[in-house]
Amino acid sequence: MPKLAERLTDVKIKNTKAKEKPCKLAAGRGLHLLVKTDGSKHWQFRFRFDGKENTIAIGRYPEVSLANAEKQATSALELLANGINPSENKKAAIASKTGALANSFEVVAREWQLVISPIKQHHIKIAL
Repeated sequence: MPKLAERLTDVKIKNTKAKEKPCKLAAGRGLHLLVKTDGSKHWQFRFRFDGKENTIAIGRYPEVSLANAEKQATSALELLANGINPSENKKAAIASKTGALANSFEVVAREWQLVISPIKQHHIKIAL
């Protein structure tokens, strides 16, 4: 009979110390916590898409709680069930965010200021 894994809890995560080599604490369904040698703890989600294994970084432990990491892993599993690669979906979301910021008023205003500023300085020199 297979051995059932013990559920990962917040107390276990806090009590885990860094070792000589990085170690992983399994949380189930592809989600695990990578504990690095410097003591930092990072959530990762491992999955297979089109026969290839992939890993998504979810975030660092204190900033991303166990419950939040499990929610993100569940949403990634839903994407997989719909035939969508969670890694590509995450990259596309980041690209659309940066694309939206590139057309913000502040960016356009700063570009305009760079173009207009030398013209204004030229007019000021002529006027003096």
